[in-house]
Amino acid sequence: MSPEKDSNLILRFFSRELEAEERNAFEQKINEDPSFVKKFKAYRQVKGMVDQAYDDGYKAEQITRWKDDLRTYKSKKLYRRLMVAAGLSIAIIACFFLLSDDFSFIEKEEPISPIALAQEAWPISPTLNYSNNRSTEDSPDAYYRSLLTESFDDYSSGAYSDAIMVLDTFAVGIPYLEDAQLLRGLSLYALGQKEEALIEMEAIIQSEKDRKKGHALWYAALIHLELEEVEQARSYLERILTDQYATSTQAEKILEKIEGS
Repeated sequence: MSPEKDSNLILRFFSRELEAEERNAFEQKINEDPSFVKKFKAYRQVKGMVDQAYDDGYKAEQITRWKDDLRTYKSKKLYRRLMVAAGLSIAIIACFFLLSDDFSFIEKEEPISPIALAQEAWPISPTLNYSNNRSTEDSPDAYYRSLLTESFDDYSSGAYSDAIMVLDTFAVGIPYLEDAQLLRGLSLYALGQKEEALIEMEAIIQSEKDRKKGHALWYAALIHLELEEVEQARSYLERILTDQYATSTQAEKILEKIEGS
């Protein structure tokens, strides 16, 4: 969508003139287009300043005059020029107020806290499922797959301490060690032991194997956010993006919110 169409969509939103199809387009842009969100917030700020500066009678008069002008010019070639003029008027109003010394009337958006960001992100974490790992094969791999299933069942039912007891049997060189470390970290987190959970995630991240590394980076980032350690969380999220793990899209959205807060 062109910048002019973006501006028109935002103007029509604040005028409460959006049709159903336009509302769908507006919601999609808000959810998917960071540049559109910035335009929306900028216009909302200017609108707030104008609302503070002028009384309701004056604003109602100007809105009526503006709509009358639109109806008059909409069928003419001057319609495009009028839209440009309206955009320039908004810019002039913004400059006038932004150059003034008194900013006390400008409404400030509440920044999103790191803890709130983490709470938003936990529900969209990668799905874990070890329920189908049981095997009748007589091999070390089969045995430890069964242990993972047992610990996952305990974890899923909220028996976190029991899950940890099973997972403690995994050591260096044992198959599925990274899976066990991940489940152990999540169980520790569920018990409120966040620092200990981070140790498990970090062990996976530092491993030479890539198995579950993307998961560990994701969970480590969220735990750091909950601890309000934003820079550490940022480094993990950026690594997810760089290495293109499955949670890259979600990591990018969180980074955008961190930058905007």
